[in-house]
Amino acid sequence: MYSIKFKNATIIDGTGNKPYLADVAVSGNKIGKIGNVQERADREIDVKGQILCPGFIDMHSHSDLDIMKRSMEHRVRQGVTTELIGQDGLSIAPLAPGRENLVRENVAPFLGQLTGPWDWTDYTSYLNKIQTNPLKNNVLALVGHGTIRTAVMGFTSSAPSNSELDSMREVLKDCIKAGAHGMSLGLIYPPCSYADTGELIELAKILSQYDAVLVSHMRNEMDKLLESVTEMITIAREARVRIHISHLKAYGVENWGKAKKALDLIDRGIAEGLQITFDQNSYNAGNTFLKACVPGWAYEGGEDAFQKRLRDPKRYAAIKKDTTALFNARGGKDRILLCSIESVKYKKYEGKLFSDITQDMGGDPVDIVLDMLRDSRSQALAIYFIISEDEIKTIMKHPSYTVGSDGLVGNVPHPRAYGAFPRVIAKYVYEEQTLSVENAIMHMTQKPASVLQLKDRGIVKESNVADIVVFDPKTIKDMSTYQNPRLYPTGINYVIINGEIVIDNGGYVAGCHSGMLLKKPLQA
Repeated sequence: MYSIKFKNATIIDGTGNKPYLADVAVSGNKIGKIGNVQERADREIDVKGQILCPGFIDMHSHSDLDIMKRSMEHRVRQGVTTELIGQDGLSIAPLAPGRENLVRENVAPFLGQLTGPWDWTDYTSYLNKIQTNPLKNNVLALVGHGTIRTAVMGFTSSAPSNSELDSMREVLKDCIKAGAHGMSLGLIYPPCSYADTGELIELAKILSQYDAVLVSHMRNEMDKLLESVTEMITIAREARVRIHISHLKAYGVENWGKAKKALDLIDRGIAEGLQITFDQNSYNAGNTFLKACVPGWAYEGGEDAFQKRLRDPKRYAAIKKDTTALFNARGGKDRILLCSIESVKYKKYEGKLFSDITQDMGGDPVDIVLDMLRDSRSQALAIYFIISEDEIKTIMKHPSYTVGSDGLVGNVPHPRAYGAFPRVIAKYVYEEQTLSVENAIMHMTQKPASVLQLKDRGIVKESNVADIVVFDPKTIKDMSTYQNPRLYPTGINYVIINGEIVIDNGGYVAGCHSGMLLKKPLQA
């Protein structure tokens, strides 16, 4: 007898093949049988008219601390059964004695805070910490380059000495051996941004030894987008490492039109034999630190050093000059929205554009930005409305495309935290007809599974792990908006993770924690 049987399903199996009708039976944590299943099951569910597909795999998640403190309802209601954390060079391990606070303060705007202690040190103890928590969905982890660099060098902008580079190599090896699937880069964020290409190549060679992946928020997604893609191709070529580019886009109105050129560069690299993939979230606004408007040099030495520079009139003038250029490049006051800030003074402006904030307060918007960073110790996030809708469609049509939510759950979340995956299906399949439904699902399931080398997930087939989503093609829709982002999607009626139901007829099963930590198998 089977545990669950879905009857009369329209199956889209994740391979890109056309849909077909069949029953799907689950036995334990595996898909036991597909076809005309006559055997009985403990639970039989008729899903006639609904699509059954593999669980969605999120290639860019910031749930590092959320998995320890939140229900993750906003994730599984999207159909996300597996997610990749440790992004943008900002993992929360390893931690070096005396430098823990540098990491905590650096990641806090993205990841938030824990009420309890950070009771781990190296990557092994961190993964053990994850495993002690009941997990709602499956988790894979990257180690952040910035966190490794902080452990070895602190927040200095200098190039590593030979001994420091050797130490970073050894730390990276230890992390991969512990189970990290690769290393992430956040090359606009200090201290990652202090690394030159040579440093990255040397560390990428370690990843190549273990067939681990390098996942990169590139150095510049704006005026130097093409140079940044070229840097990734250089690293792939020199280190023979698999490259995955995070949230590929051309950022800023003046850079619209560069996405196709970036894809052409990627195609040339692939034609050369390099392994290059990327992810995208399908929204016309990005979401990151407010301090991304500040030049990286201003943060050398960490948050305390930045605060000291703000108090020095000459240094403040230099910071303001460079911040003005970056603030305008990121859209300026009419396209930048404050979404989260740890400041009593500025809390009332969450959810407001800087044009509205400036009108209310008076003064220069860049002075306001810097005062916000002063008052909150840089604990602030913003949304930047500077991505082309046409280029979103261009990027998602590429064979190397996968989906990454990049969802930050701040005080006013970006809607992608609640709706990234159903949005692809509702908007770009059924409304815009940019992708076929079987192609869209392939890019959310089988394609990311292949990048992450998950051999028994990402395809609906017998003996694979039963990570399954069932949705109604007539009602699936992302409901979250910039004005009201904490709305769950509709139409996702069943989500199965490792053979257990976590969304049941549209309802959230609070007591079910069937997720797992999926460590990278050691291959070297």
